[in-house]
Amino acid sequence: IIAVCIASRIIGTVSPTMDVLCVNLVKTAATKISNEQCKNVMSSYKYDDIVNIVRDDLGNIKIIEMNVLVVSEITSNIALKIQEGFDNYEREEYYIRLGSFTGTKILSGRGPQIPIKMFIVGNVETDLISEFSEAGINQTLHRVYLNIDCSATILTPFDTIEENVTNKVLLFIFVLFTLFLK
Repeated sequence: IIAVCIASRIIGTVSPTMDVLCVNLVKTAATKISNEQCKNVMSSYKYDDIVNIVRDDLGNIKIIEMNVLVVSEITSNIALKIQEGFDNYEREEYYIRLGSFTGTKILSGRGPQIPIKMFIVGNVETDLISEFSEAGINQTLHRVYLNIDCSATILTPFDTIEENVTNKVLLFIFVLFTLFLK
């Protein structure tokens, strides 16, 4: 009974530190994986692949059409690559100093390092955002973002933590010139 009480006290003392550390590690991993995979997938696309600009006889922009098939391909490829990144993410090992197990502030962060393993299981959802803004006289700035929402479950020896990580990645930025000829 004494051993169970001591173990329970130690786990209760270390759990908040472990939880914060795990959440920070998963946020870093999710952001790194999503940015890398977006960069990898987008390296084979150009702005003209996803957008068709229709102009009138005078050269003025009439319509800007999104190529739905290419956009769908991009978002699904990125989501799949990010999911693969989570699946291939190796068990992260981090360390907590032995003094942190005591629960006293004086000993916290002191002593030898105790290794603790963490495993991340994730789910990815993507959403494409197209945004237009004024960029000057006769200029419009077109930005295409991908909102990436990663729901991650972190499995540690003592706890299961669920964390939602959202990342907004800029895929394209393009300046459209509008000429008004009369």
